[in-house]
Amino acid sequence: MSNLVLTPRDLEVLRMSSRIGFLTETQICSLFYPKHNGFDLDLFHARGSLAKRIKKLVDNGYLAKSTIPCTGPRNRVAYILGPNGAEVLKNTREIESHSDPRWLTKRTNDILIRSRHDIITINFLVNLMMLDRLIPDFHLVDWIPDRDCRFYVPKGGKNLLVNPDLYLSVLNGGPGGATLFLEVDRDTLDKKAMHIKILRLFQYHSSRNYIRDLECDRFPRICIIAPSRARVEVLKSAILEAKKQYSSTVSENISRMPFWLATFDDVEVHSLDQGFVTRKPLEEVWESDTGKKYPSPLLS
Repeated sequence: MSNLVLTPRDLEVLRMSSRIGFLTETQICSLFYPKHNGFDLDLFHARGSLAKRIKKLVDNGYLAKSTIPCTGPRNRVAYILGPNGAEVLKNTREIESHSDPRWLTKRTNDILIRSRHDIITINFLVNLMMLDRLIPDFHLVDWIPDRDCRFYVPKGGKNLLVNPDLYLSVLNGGPGGATLFLEVDRDTLDKKAMHIKILRLFQYHSSRNYIRDLECDRFPRICIIAPSRARVEVLKSAILEAKKQYSSTVSENISRMPFWLATFDDVEVHSLDQGFVTRKPLEEVWESDTGKKYPSPLLS
């Protein structure tokens, strides 16, 4: 174990890296620099303040570097929990290992980070964390990242996996708050595969296992963000076909289950990298699978 004395902020960085699975430098600077100017992120001074400390945490084994494959000349660097960081959190019983702790013992954790898909998901989450700090009536109560967002539907002696990219529970001054399943679509699934994924969500709804798994009586709102308006149209078509098929094969009429859809630009998924916290996810930039404009799913 290193002789480096960990600060309270160091421990928070380790806890967040553990729970999410990874953080980029921008995400660390957004969350852990205390002198941002409201919705404007002072990333220049944040990097100056945090870069040396991040390097010390890496050099002493508390964090480790990994890479996120990206298009362009360079891959992006991400920071994951290092072996000494895992020991610190295990010693204080704070290690996050809801579903499978074996990732802690892997010689490399690159497999955890698939692509820019993961950056978009975690950017969306970190932006909500920042909104929680900036907007008095908005509270991010709980969240489950992709690694642990694994639920099962028993069927024919097998357990079918339901694996949204993110689960969110929020309060915003309204009655009861809201829970959400977020899917980040990168236009990599064909329509048939997307159709199957949507049917699996319907099966999970019918099983009512979410009451036990998530300790909530209402099924989470299903939200999908996609790279383009054309892709949103493809998704809407897949949703409507899946609703028609599912309602014809079971007694439950699923046709009125709402979906919320938006493009990456609609919700400004890259705002942190551009130096600001965006309110767009809370605004009326979402639409239903029938094309109707919807208020934000994050509002009651």
